Amino acid sequence: MGTVKIEKANIEDAFILTGLKKNVFDSEKERWLGNQDGIVDHNIQPPGYA
Repeated sequence: MGTVKIEKANIEDAFILTGLKKNVFDSEKERWLGNQDGIVDHNIQPPGYA
């Protein structure tokens, strides 16, 4: 079995984590709202997530 190592994120990780977070929120928006432009659901798209 492999070993899991947890490390505290640092400022250099912010760019990678922000991109990952945006991709997840965008895919959830597509999944639940489809192509319905103009609809904002703060449960799926928190304010300022982009």
